[in-house]
Amino acid sequence: MKNMILSTLALTLILFLFGCASPHTITLTDGSVIHTKNKPKFNVREGFYRFKNDSGMKTSVNKDEVRTIEQADK
Repeated sequence: MKNMILSTLALTLILFLFGCASPHTITLTDGSVIHTKNKPKFNVREGFYRFKNDSGMKTSVNKDEVRTIEQADK
């Protein structure tokens, strides 16, 4: 019974983590494109979008440089 509960919790956690990862495409005002691993989050106080790039590195972009942000096809 205990193993079943642990297995269910582990499966739920895995599904939650994969469900939260939604790749997006950011198009900048200069025409360049950035592909992200997750949905960019906007920090109002600093004026930057924060996200993980394709390499998994935490990155930020100034809101004034962003033209569009769209969810990428999986």
